[in-house]
Amino acid sequence: MISKKLLSIFGRLRRGRLILLFVLCVLLPTIPLAYLTVRSVVVKETEDIGKKIEGHLERFGLALKKMATAGLAGCETDLDERICADQPLNEIVEEISEAVEACPVFKSFFILDHRLLPLFPFGTAGEKVPSAGIASASDRENDKFFQAMKDGSRKEFGSNDPVGAVADYKRALDIGEATECRALADNAVARCFFKMGKYREAQKYYREIMRKREAIVFCGGLSLKLLPLYQLAVIDRILGYESSAAERLLDIMRALAGGELAGNVHEAVFYASMVDGEMDKLLGSERLLRRYGPEYEDLLGLWLDRKRSAQEMGALGAAARFDFQRLLGEDGKSAQEFRPVSIVIDGEEVLLLCSALAASDTGRRIVIAVVLDKAALSREVRDVLEEMVESEGDVNVTVLDPTGDVVAAAGDAASSSGYEKTETLAPALPSWAVRISYKKQGLLFEVASKERMTRLTSIFFLAVVVFLGIYMIHRSIKRDTELARLKSHFVSRVSHELRTPLATIRAVGEMLEMGAVSSREKEQEYFRLIASESERLSRLIDNVLDFSMIGAARKTYNFGSTAIGETILNTVRAFRQYVRSEGFDIVYRTDEDIPSLEIDADAISQALINLLDNAVKFSREEKTVWVELRRKEGNITISVKDRGIGIAPEDIDRIFDQFYRPKETAKLSGKGAGIGLAIVKHVAEAHGGEVRVQSRRDEGSVFTIVLPIRRRPEI
Repeated sequence: MISKKLLSIFGRLRRGRLILLFVLCVLLPTIPLAYLTVRSVVVKETEDIGKKIEGHLERFGLALKKMATAGLAGCETDLDERICADQPLNEIVEEISEAVEACPVFKSFFILDHRLLPLFPFGTAGEKVPSAGIASASDRENDKFFQAMKDGSRKEFGSNDPVGAVADYKRALDIGEATECRALADNAVARCFFKMGKYREAQKYYREIMRKREAIVFCGGLSLKLLPLYQLAVIDRILGYESSAAERLLDIMRALAGGELAGNVHEAVFYASMVDGEMDKLLGSERLLRRYGPEYEDLLGLWLDRKRSAQEMGALGAAARFDFQRLLGEDGKSAQEFRPVSIVIDGEEVLLLCSALAASDTGRRIVIAVVLDKAALSREVRDVLEEMVESEGDVNVTVLDPTGDVVAAAGDAASSSGYEKTETLAPALPSWAVRISYKKQGLLFEVASKERMTRLTSIFFLAVVVFLGIYMIHRSIKRDTELARLKSHFVSRVSHELRTPLATIRAVGEMLEMGAVSSREKEQEYFRLIASESERLSRLIDNVLDFSMIGAARKTYNFGSTAIGETILNTVRAFRQYVRSEGFDIVYRTDEDIPSLEIDADAISQALINLLDNAVKFSREEKTVWVELRRKEGNITISVKDRGIGIAPEDIDRIFDQFYRPKETAKLSGKGAGIGLAIVKHVAEAHGGEVRVQSRRDEGSVFTIVLPIRRRPEI
């Protein structure tokens, strides 16, 4: 109680000292500083010339804005003329595709529905029906349909009775009248026949689904247009119709490369990999390789570009979510009102042209976002600047993006005078600023004032006092601000790390539930993937929980006499199994005379796993990691050595700080929350030891945990 009162008194004194410091070093000097600054600017000798220069800069700025944004304005006009409300979605996609190809400053585009879910590429437009296991319906007829589907599902997956399941699914097919319900039942019947090896029967039902071209149905996140198309290709290959199978597979890749068929990019990636596996089997034939190989390679390249673009579009859609919601909320806006949006992702600006309008076949408003090619736009602006500065040699021009980076510049910045004008490139690029300054050697510039030296000296002295005061205040609050920033970044990274394995597990689980796997080997592969992602998720949660207890000073260790050799060996064996599927090998070496130690075995194991995980994560071609347990000079050392990317010298002293991640490692791997090495250090020090690191760039790293043999750590 007394300590809390003392802290409260100390906090009030500290706040009072900050107020006094602000008044003496910032507020009071600012008054004469402002007075002297005004006097140094508003003087008789420079007033007239200043007005002339400012008028010249304003006129030049207006001409510059018009010329610099003329290309983008033309592309935007082209978009306005091509797109109008009440067009079908496929026509809108076609028109925007042509506009993007025609405009040099357009890079790509995407379309979202009223829920801000993607419509293109890989949109979710179409009817969604629940799987048989979770469906419910209010009307009597659909209730009977889904009950029959549930009965068939139990026999197919629970009792392993595909024959009985077919009977129930056919009964559901007789009951269901809606197109989406019949598609669901057709797929279930075809799946059972496929499992039983009755490929021609399965083929008939898959073709029935394909016959309903006008209907797009999604079940469990999978498109019931894409699934039968792929299954028909597999059946054609099995029945020996290899050319037909190749044609179907090429149709799938052609659609995926065009952003169609799949409900989302994850489904598209899955089917693209399945198609690639089937094509490998077919292209083993020299005849088929000559006929279909070149076209397939071209489509594969287009697909990789589309996949990368779709993944980037997902990040952009999430980052600009607030802007898109605002667009959707503004009724009465037409397609002619494309507006620029600037967002910053990882320190890089991305420019979009966005609009909301009603498509005739969606029933609701959609969002169109065209991504601008910032590099091409910068080149265009740079060419305009150079041309204008060449004709008007008295000015220097710099264009800045929202992050403060120079997009384009013309003239000699070193020759700039104090006369400067800054404006935005609105309305085309409101987030970009153009800074125009008049040169010292300009025709309108005159050197004024002999008596300004004294004023400038006083201004400099007062400015130094003000900045010193601001710096001292900043130093006193920097710790709290930095801690808040680090916590925000930590929450963001951990949230991303948790979503990634959960999304993978969910996607694979839904695929397994749908029976969209053609072999038992594939099922085993997906089961291993689920186990691997679960293990990764478990490790992350353990790290976060331990880190939380460490930060709150509530972390305790259960020390006991432990055979550390067995602990390290068991940990290495378990981790070796985890990374074996990725091609890594863990080599373990130990001395013979390793004694038992007073340690917390679980904590030491977790620290070793964190070091091994980092070694695997940042290794490149060399996929071998060495673990050594040695006895040296009264200590036990646990070393983890890799030949990965190494650590820059400037990062060595900071890698054990909370949340810190070197730039090179962050670029190589987006995984990690920046707390693993901090936990390793805390574990080592809690055991009375330390962590040492040796590293060279591009040669690898060696992390060593040093534990004393005789000394029992103090808790």
